[in-house]
Amino acid sequence: MLSVSSLTVEIGPRALVRDASFTIGPGEKVGLVGRNGTGKSSLVSVLVGEAGPHLRVSGSVQLGDSVGYLPQTPAPSGLGT
Repeated sequence: MLSVSSLTVEIGPRALVRDASFTIGPGEKVGLVGRNGTGKSSLVSVLVGEAGPHLRVSGSVQLGDSVGYLPQTPAPSGLGT
């Protein structure tokens, strides 16, 4: 499960997300669609706890035990074992 409350994500002077709240329940699947450069990957990095120092984040993100995603940049050694 993923629960987000009052989330704001900013980069430089631009707000990518402002005061967003939502819950994604167990078994639900979500797709994130938008134009290039709108902050989709930045938002996902915040949701999975991997936000870079260039992002200013406020609000609450509660991540459950079982959330999967594919990163935009592949891992050098691959994702599988």
